[in-house]
Amino acid sequence: MQKFVKILEQHVQWIALALGAAYLGWMVYAYIVTPPVTVELGTSHEKLTPGEADAVIVKEKVVPLEADINNKEPIKIEPKNMLTELVSRLSEDKFKPVELATSWFSPRYRPEIVKEGPVVNGAPVPNLPDLPPAVFVAESHYITTILVPGPNAAAPAPAA
Repeated sequence: MQKFVKILEQHVQWIALALGAAYLGWMVYAYIVTPPVTVELGTSHEKLTPGEADAVIVKEKVVPLEADINNKEPIKIEPKNMLTELVSRLSEDKFKPVELATSWFSPRYRPEIVKEGPVVNGAPVPNLPDLPPAVFVAESHYITTILVPGPNAAAPAPAA
């Protein structure tokens, strides 16, 4: 270690000059030898400087755009028949609704379609029970009030 420190102390000025020359060489290369700003434009894959980019943009983009703007031929736009596409998408010919109405976990389950009413345990239910009208019970703050209906969906007893 002492030998290394002794060499550094004797040649410190030359080490500083070498670091300065290396920095100067890097700056000359980065800012003089290579152009500082380059860009690659669309179809031409060559690097262009800012002065060359304007001429390429005019040649590749502006001239064709002006030709299209000055074109006097009318543009023909054929309207798409949206009604036919909508009807074909809404028709049930392409899919089977019964097969789509399966459980996510059991793909073999196929529910029965009952047109009369709901089915409970395999037996059709003629009518659902009528619910009693809503009754104002009480007002409470910061306390949850739960009223459990009686059997056969009877109205809960009003609070005292």
